[in-house]
Amino acid sequence: DGQTVEPMAGGQLDLVCRFIAPDQEIFTYRTIENVHQVFHSADAINHGYVTIDVDWDVPIPFGARQVSFMLVYKGQLGYEYDNAVIGAKVPDGVPSRLAYVRRTATWPYRLSEIYTVLPDGTDSRRISPDDSPNPWYYAPAWSRDGRLIAFEVETCPAPAQYSPILQGHDCDDHRRRIGIKDLYGNGEMYLIEASVQVRDPPSQFSGIEWAREMFAPSFSPDSSKIVTVNQHGPFISALALIDLTGAGPWSWINDYPFWQSKDLRDSDLKVSPPVWSPVQDEIAYQIHNEPHPETGQMTAQRNIYRTDADGGDNTRLTNDIFNNAYPSWSPDGQWLVFASDRHNPGFWDIWMMDREGRNLHKVHDCRPTGCYQPSFSPDSRQVAFVFQDEVLVLDLLSGEPPQKVVGKHEDTFAHGVAWSPELDAPRAVLHSPPEPIAPGQTAILRWESEHADAAEIEPGIGTVEPGGSMVVTPTQTTTYTLTVHGLGGRATADTTVTVLTP
Repeated sequence: DGQTVEPMAGGQLDLVCRFIAPDQEIFTYRTIENVHQVFHSADAINHGYVTIDVDWDVPIPFGARQVSFMLVYKGQLGYEYDNAVIGAKVPDGVPSRLAYVRRTATWPYRLSEIYTVLPDGTDSRRISPDDSPNPWYYAPAWSRDGRLIAFEVETCPAPAQYSPILQGHDCDDHRRRIGIKDLYGNGEMYLIEASVQVRDPPSQFSGIEWAREMFAPSFSPDSSKIVTVNQHGPFISALALIDLTGAGPWSWINDYPFWQSKDLRDSDLKVSPPVWSPVQDEIAYQIHNEPHPETGQMTAQRNIYRTDADGGDNTRLTNDIFNNAYPSWSPDGQWLVFASDRHNPGFWDIWMMDREGRNLHKVHDCRPTGCYQPSFSPDSRQVAFVFQDEVLVLDLLSGEPPQKVVGKHEDTFAHGVAWSPELDAPRAVLHSPPEPIAPGQTAILRWESEHADAAEIEPGIGTVEPGGSMVVTPTQTTTYTLTVHGLGGRATADTTVTVLTP
């Protein structure tokens, strides 16, 4: 912060691998030196991505734990010649989940629900509750510790005879609130009451108004605040904040005159969600319409801005005639991935830029239909996005085509994807007596787990509590496998009960 970014001016990159072998309790280290040379400060590696292919000639043992890689630069860094060392850890299999919206195209109800899923497409879990008469849920956003999910809750207070299916009647009184659900503990959801404080309002408004519409929430780095888009009256929209730790209404970032000539929504009232940096007090957002700098007329500029939470340093990051929307921060707060049609007008691709709006480069061509709503993985190696009503994941380092995580099924489609921060990985332990047993005798299985909320043991046992014990009577030598599931994925443990031959 406040320092000069120093280029790698000449040196080499070494690759270090660290792991714990299956029969060990301490780390083993292996190094391949000089996997890439840096020749000067103008080298491409100082301003963009460089692919490095490495042949790892000594295999990592199967079953190794806590496998990670470190790419280390040794050489001149800025004006330091002999002692400069920087490194970047590349973890393997960071536990995380994707939140997304599953929506049905079936009338009259047109359900819109929030689910989470592992990056491999398994363990789908519904997050939104199923006991509300007329709700629709949109725009999921994770807290920095992964414990909370915030989202839009759209309600229609229709007469009771129309609930819950509305029986073909349109809703003429839509209202949007922000809901928050705790994914741990009791898993309760609560709604934030919507009143908003407006600075310097016109005479026809009071200082505090009922906030009818709140769109697209995003948590602050410490999860104590939320930013959202507030629709104030029929035409004005603005960024609003609420402090979750104290009482009081929402409050606008900047005042009424600042937002009077700007609109954060398109003609269909769709919103590009604002996103709070995971590490800094900065918010990236899109302005859909604003005055043209020369004519002063409202024009669909569709540019991405960065602002402080107090409204200062409102910096335009894109400044062109193209559509730029759906910004998402990298975990270190240094990069933004976003959707733009700057290469193929009318067709949205996935682009990236640094936090100053520089170093723009396209990371995925989304023809023929376009991509939307990109989101960084917690290790910055992948980007999830929506393509043709499906959720895909692109590996930024491999160059391989994106992989499908959530597909389109019958009358349902996906949108509104958000990647979680790194979650706690489950751990499983399963024990049995070491001594063999005779046919007909019993053995006691004991197991325990961490960060798990479901478990099963096979063969022949099925669902069990995440921790416990039970008596088994195998007729032959049997290997039992405990599989536990949690928000951070799954883990397994084995134990063998040996049965003596009669």
